[in-house]
Amino acid sequence: MVSQPIPLLPMEIVELVVKEPPEKGDNYPHIKNLLLHRFQLTPVDLRNRFESHQRRPDTLWSDLRSYLDNLLAGMKVIDFVGLKELMLTEQLKKRAPIELVDHFIDSWDEFKKSYDFSCKIRSFRDCLRST
Repeated sequence: MVSQPIPLLPMEIVELVVKEPPEKGDNYPHIKNLLLHRFQLTPVDLRNRFESHQRRPDTLWSDLRSYLDNLLAGMKVIDFVGLKELMLTEQLKKRAPIELVDHFIDSWDEFKKSYDFSCKIRSFRDCLRST
């Protein structure tokens, strides 16, 4: 139930949850999406937080798990194969030349499959060679 931890939450979050209709107030996925939208946490932000996470004495490992769970949900990764594809694609993105990043800047975060991304790299390189 979402309503049980309400007394433990900061007032700003409580106000957001209380404004929701009662039938949506106990709907955890709805409240989670509401808070992610309110605090503008996109899958890209969650990935950055997950990758740069350094455990401090006052944080929990559950924070790291939460970043990862929300990143995977935001990127619509539902199985192990999807996770492997995402990991391969992220490694390819890190090694991509800056010209490629500049060319695909608007759709950069939408590449999730390594095969599709490698085809884009190949066609981009072919275009550069032909000019």
